[in-house]
Amino acid sequence: MYRNKAATTMRRIFIGLSFFVLTIHTYGQTPHDNLIKYWKYRDRLRTRFMVVSKNVLDYGVNIPASDIFYDKDLISWGDANNNMSHYLSMLATELWLLKNNHQDYSTTLKELYYAMLALERLDTYSESNLRWKAAHGSWLENDSLAKSYVQPGDINGFLLRDDVGDGFWKKYGSHFDVGHCRGNLNNGSKYQLEEMSQDVIEHIMEGLSLVNTLVGTESVAGIPCNLSDKYIKPRLIHLGIMTCDSDAYQSPRSVNFKLWAQDFVKRFILYMQSDGTYKGKIGGIIPFTTHWVLVNPITHKLVLEGNGDDGGVAMISNGLIEAGKAITGENLRIYPGLFTDKEYNLAFRHPKTFQLGKEDNKTRSLACSVSGKKTFAVLRKLRDHYNPHKTGHFPIYEHFPLMYLVLHHLTYTDLKLKDKVYKSEKALYEGLLNSAPVGGPASNCGVYDWTSTSRCLWPENLGKNSTEHIEYNGLDYMMLHNLYCIAFGVKGFKALNIAANKTDNN
Repeated sequence: MYRNKAATTMRRIFIGLSFFVLTIHTYGQTPHDNLIKYWKYRDRLRTRFMVVSKNVLDYGVNIPASDIFYDKDLISWGDANNNMSHYLSMLATELWLLKNNHQDYSTTLKELYYAMLALERLDTYSESNLRWKAAHGSWLENDSLAKSYVQPGDINGFLLRDDVGDGFWKKYGSHFDVGHCRGNLNNGSKYQLEEMSQDVIEHIMEGLSLVNTLVGTESVAGIPCNLSDKYIKPRLIHLGIMTCDSDAYQSPRSVNFKLWAQDFVKRFILYMQSDGTYKGKIGGIIPFTTHWVLVNPITHKLVLEGNGDDGGVAMISNGLIEAGKAITGENLRIYPGLFTDKEYNLAFRHPKTFQLGKEDNKTRSLACSVSGKKTFAVLRKLRDHYNPHKTGHFPIYEHFPLMYLVLHHLTYTDLKLKDKVYKSEKALYEGLLNSAPVGGPASNCGVYDWTSTSRCLWPENLGKNSTEHIEYNGLDYMMLHNLYCIAFGVKGFKALNIAANKTDNN
């Protein structure tokens, strides 16, 4: 599936020149200019970074890729940290904005429905994929065979990072403008069948928290959906998440997205508390034992990365429990962590003192879900003054203050800030949104703030890889744009014809 090299070279030259021209005019834009840019990004996401499909049980569909490496003729789904997290966040906020502006949101609802089913697909079939690989020693293109290895209890919060691979590429590769893909089911991949890590789960919980807050029960009767398995639909009906006319063989009528998001959060937090006791070392020095680890249920070993053997999960378990309470209304704790509630709260408010380092963005993420009198002020202060990566570049993790407001039904107007502070806050976010290149974030786009796979997750990567041509999915911009619109009460959000109802594989 190689493309014509001359055409590819000309395309790269054209895009490079386009970025140069477009970035000249990034400042002084209006909210409507950014709305046009938003829908261009949405179209770009559908056409170049993912397959939106009613065939929801097909491996790989309805999960956005992270990066396109044009110099390598390759599209990659990355490590899954920004894919579904940002995608769910963007869809939940987009649906709310369209609905509250009395606009048609059917396309957004369809994508949200498909995205949640993609998560269900990963939870349902991840163990069966591992069992197939263990039994046969290699992966296969026909994923229906691997699905026959499902066993009771597999829907438990344990997920592979994605299910993109050779079978997906054989069926859907012509949708993309590069010749190869990198996913979790590629034969010969170094990280084939890699499991979810702590941070992936916690970032997905951000998106689920927004779904829980902003989306309720919606009719899905008119949405085409091939959901003919014997696991997902019966379970969702049993839990009251999905309704059908008479029985599980009928087409779904409605979905309670709030209840669905809560169910995922329950699964994730319970999965992160293992029945076994595991030993580790904090900083490679201080020994500890904990139940707060991520274990592969097939191998019974810790997952490859982000498994908690460094104390990372146990250290912020209080935050996980509090976020779980805020989202589900339930105390999901089975085992104690390493911090008391007081110690955890101090660690969040003074991360330098407690040296949370790489856990910093996770504590901010979890804090967003929990209402607290000082939380918003702390998130703003950290955004402007604390960068654990020591890049010297601010703001950092700027989406968290906005996310906090949206999750707790607050706006900047509700805060009654001094006029000078309000204007400063508004200018900060408008500056970021205005500066995003119309052609989309890329390593060589010429705008420093948009040269990372996600500035909201990896701000330390801004400005790197500038000699390469890597394009990013732009979900960070879209999520930030929508959070800004809600938090600042921006009027007039509507779907533009740029992207409406395009590029579905139905």
